[in-house]
Amino acid sequence: MSTSVRNKALTTDLYTVHCLADNERLHTRVVDLEGERDLITFIHVDGVADEGKKAEQTKANFYHHEQTNTTQDKFLQDVKALALKWEEIADIMVLHTKEILCPEAVKSVQNVVKLGREQFHSYLADKITDAPHVTSIILDGPAIVEMLKPGGRRTFQEYSTVVFIPYIESQLEYRSRLDLVWDCYPKSGSLKATVRCNRGKGIRRRVTASGPLPSNWQNFLRNSDNKEELFSFQSEQAMQLVVKESKQLVVTDKKQVLTVPPRKYTANLAPCNHEEADTRMMVHAVDALECGHRRILIRTVDTDVAILAVALANERSEVLDELCLAFGTGKNRRYIAAHQIAKALGPEKSRALPVFHAITGCDTVSAFAGHSKKTAWATWNAFPEVTTTFLSLASSLSELPDGVLSTLKRFIVLLYDSTSTCCDVNVLRKKLFSRKSRSLEDLPPTRAALEQHIKRAAYQAGHI
Repeated sequence: MSTSVRNKALTTDLYTVHCLADNERLHTRVVDLEGERDLITFIHVDGVADEGKKAEQTKANFYHHEQTNTTQDKFLQDVKALALKWEEIADIMVLHTKEILCPEAVKSVQNVVKLGREQFHSYLADKITDAPHVTSIILDGPAIVEMLKPGGRRTFQEYSTVVFIPYIESQLEYRSRLDLVWDCYPKSGSLKATVRCNRGKGIRRRVTASGPLPSNWQNFLRNSDNKEELFSFQSEQAMQLVVKESKQLVVTDKKQVLTVPPRKYTANLAPCNHEEADTRMMVHAVDALECGHRRILIRTVDTDVAILAVALANERSEVLDELCLAFGTGKNRRYIAAHQIAKALGPEKSRALPVFHAITGCDTVSAFAGHSKKTAWATWNAFPEVTTTFLSLASSLSELPDGVLSTLKRFIVLLYDSTSTCCDVNVLRKKLFSRKSRSLEDLPPTRAALEQHIKRAAYQAGHI
């Protein structure tokens, strides 16, 4: 028996399924009951007829405790016993526990190769070939940088050359236009300053071509100055790409925009004061539509982008064929057809969706503690009168009319208590606290706090 065999057939915590391939070769699959190991070993039984022959071994050749003569002899006896058992039971596979597998399990093991191929082709058909065929793709730059880890790259130039730029090229290969959109980081007046502060502050590191990459990529990206320099550096690298004559590359650089080949007219895109790539990508989608691209894909990881895309698909439905969003990577990748969602919701609800999303909680507006989007959506369906109020907030009001406030207060009351008949959040606060013994965190906001919340949501959804 070969001295390279290191695995016992039988252990206390493992069970072994054996399949006899031919008279001189055994295929053994060892599966851990805890799911921690899945080891396939091929065991050669050389010269079964020469049972008395033993390979000479020395201590110098012992690389594992199971290579000793005693262990190997015991293992050979187990293999022989297994072979005899197969001769007795023919096509039934037996575990060392003496339990006989059901015919279904035996069949699945025997057809494992065929089953694997079928599952592989099913995966390709389900996850790969369902990608929408579009002419324009818009990339959420910060999301792409988060997704593309440096791996073993040493410098920012190497990361850009080996990781980032090849990804951009692969996305542009099958499309005629690619937009790469970055966030902006104003020094003052930022709506997301508090959100970024809560994420933590990473160590400041200068971004240069020869500069070393940080060991902690996520911590590096927590610093706004780091990201601002990194985004500008990647924009410069992207501008050096050789783009075919039939293709176009559009890249943002702070408030400005760069194009390859150069465009004479970019007033639709720059200068742009949008702080977030989420909203700025909608500006690029509109520009792509005006340039004749009727099938657009947006690559992002943010729910806010999906909300805005549905509203845009409804607004430009006459000139838009498809507006899709790509979320996730690998087996978790999903494609969402925003134009189909807009059609299913209808014009009014699609237009009101950004206001609903802002009021119930988004990046720059707080959410109602303990009340999810799903609960808020059910409340909206149960109280459709609030749709008109949402639409009025979407029209960039300078002041909030009393009718708007009263309807929204009723909506919030129903969000916290679907059976309540009152219309005042202060009355509901007292009722819930005194009769249902709720904690202060689970109570609705006060009337004054709710009015400020609505104003912030209206500013976010109607003006930005």
